[in-house]
Amino acid sequence: MNVHLAKKGHKVCFANRGGWDGEWERAAAVLKEKSIYTISKVDIYQSSTEVYLEGFGDQGFNSVFFELIGVPDYWKIEELTNAAFARFVRGWVEQMETRDNVEQFFITEDNTDLDDFDIDEEFEPVDETTVVVDVKFTHALMTFYFSRDLGKWDYSVLSGASVKRYEAISKGERPELPGVYSYESDEDFAKRFLQ
Repeated sequence: MNVHLAKKGHKVCFANRGGWDGEWERAAAVLKEKSIYTISKVDIYQSSTEVYLEGFGDQGFNSVFFELIGVPDYWKIEELTNAAFARFVRGWVEQMETRDNVEQFFITEDNTDLDDFDIDEEFEPVDETTVVVDVKFTHALMTFYFSRDLGKWDYSVLSGASVKRYEAISKGERPELPGVYSYESDEDFAKRFLQ
């Protein structure tokens, strides 16, 4: 968890890992793994950070026990990819936040080593590391993909309306018409955020 992003009111998930001897036992005795808690206060010290949770009074917990929920960590994205991709993600997320709330935020590294698999010798796959950023909004999921080896990226958007249409069509029903939304063009977006 990036402690510099953690603020009062933010949600955290108890990951049930890390910490010093005794700290973990004390936390695991009162917190439930994968449960969501609300931060009441964060104290950052020179070599550690204490996170205080609503409902637990003045009992602080080591920040390593938690994952921050719904708070984009653009520094981590830049560290894993590059500055241009981090700006690209931030631009889209901030644009979406004007219409919708961020509920979840995940960064995943797919660094599967294809040499470990039995692969047909005629097929030469690209053995590359991909960083995937998922941002779940109330009504949409944005997924950003970054190839570390190629330095290229792409993204996709799955809207709640699309999911409802898919589910209706899968049942053989006529889907409801979607609402009308206006988005800026990719060209306009690129002018604002990528230069």
